[in-house]
Amino acid sequence: MEIMPYQKSDVFQNFYDKRCILEQKTQNYEKIEKQNYKKDENIKYKTAISGLLGAALPVCALNIKENGIKEIFKNSSTITDKLKSVCKLFETNKYHKLIASMAGAIGFATYVGYGLDNDPKNKKTKIEEGAFEFLNAAIPTTLLAFGEKFIEKKENESLLKGNKQSYALARGLLTAASVAGGMFVANKTSNKLNEKVFEKDEENPSKRHFKISDCLVHIDDITGLFILTKNPALKAIADKCQMDKILPLLYAKCGYEAGTKEKE
Repeated sequence: MEIMPYQKSDVFQNFYDKRCILEQKTQNYEKIEKQNYKKDENIKYKTAISGLLGAALPVCALNIKENGIKEIFKNSSTITDKLKSVCKLFETNKYHKLIASMAGAIGFATYVGYGLDNDPKNKKTKIEEGAFEFLNAAIPTTLLAFGEKFIEKKENESLLKGNKQSYALARGLLTAASVAGGMFVANKTSNKLNEKVFEKDEENPSKRHFKISDCLVHIDDITGLFILTKNPALKAIADKCQMDKILPLLYAKCGYEAGTKEKE
């Protein structure tokens, strides 16, 4: 029996031609889609500036309201004194100032980045990242603030009873627990928020898994906890390093990360 050489049938050839045409149309569509979703070329610079303004202005307004502009600059006879007075405008030495600074930085930078990027997928990603960054900053700080109130209450009760007990160790453990617990709670909360609010496909929600690089996000948390804690050793480190004046810059970076985030 003679074996005939393999030849493409007309049906197969038609199918192959249609597939090539469909692939070409898909590629053209993707190119047109990318052109339509152009983002501002200066988005990174504008987002960085908005993060800095959002972090600094709320704290500055709160410090002026609390102390008065004249009181802040009353001892400004030399250039060094004037610089110190300017730095006082940006002190984040209380819980409500920390929250105002982080909310301003992350919220404003996310808003600016959202407006400058026309890709709907990136817009959604920026909102998700903004929520993630805020929760990662706010939850550990809030845990410590409430924990400090509880410890302070117990310490005052001990003093009233005539017991001079030191709560330095308890405050140190509270700081460590606030960071560790805050990481876990913030990650779980942000994933739940993503699933219920942002993600349309409830059967396959996109979860952000905690990565080692996310530990860098918590540098601002640790700095804020050093500022708020009343543990003498940790408080001394915070005062010596002027952490309360550096913290707004760290919040500005969190805002920048959210405002420039793109769909992977």
